[in-house]
Parts: sequence; structure tokens; C-alpha cells
Amino acid sequence: MTKHTVGSVDEVPDGGVMGVEVDGLEIAVFNCDGEFYAMQNRCIHRSAALHRIDEERIGEEDCLTEGPGDIDCEARVAACPWHGWKFDLETGQHQTTEKRMRTFPVVVDGDELRVEL
Repeated sequence: MTKHTVGSVDEVPDGGVMGVEVDGLEIAVFNCDGEFYAMQNRCIHRSAALHRIDEERIGEEDCLTEGPGDIDCEARVAACPWHGWKFDLETGQHQTTEKRMRTFPVVVDGDELRVEL
């Protein structure tokens, strides 16, 4: 695997996310209590960009919960901003189906964040 520097630790606040592109692949980098996670940025349901997690949902009437997506650092779960699909940050597993988002190891090197592809 090759390590790609995608930004600095300071660019992703605790409970936050940033979107990056590495070799043409969109990746969302999450920070939960100083632990960093990376997964494909486009939701496998309807291709919403996970790094825009604070936006209002599309088709909210079809959702089980209200409001925009969110990051639950205690549960290590991110909810898609469009329809609320929830994914485990470590495994990429969708909470209620067998579907899985692609995840990537993140290495903190000093203040740099590096994603392994």
C-alpha cells in the first residue's frame, strides 16, 4: 500500500470530516476523539458526498430520522447527509444491510494525515 498525505490533523476538528481526492478517488476523512478514519466519500445508496454531512437531507420524508447527517463518535458511526444511511467508521458496514463502504487505513505522522491506498 502507498501512503498519501491528505492534510494535517488540524484540518479535521474533533467530530468533523473533510473530503479529499487521492488518485481520482474521493475519500472522506473523519476525526473522532483524535482517532482518524477514512472511507469512500460517496454513499453506496445514492452517491451523496459524506464530507458534506451537515447538509439537509434529500427525500427526508423517506427517512426514519430527521435533520442532516451526523457523526456519532461514541458509536463510531457516520450518517449520510441525504437519507441517513449509517456506516461504521472502522469497517464501512451499513447498519442494517450487508452493504459495505470501502475503508482505508489512516496514519498520523507528526501533524500530517496519510491515507493508505
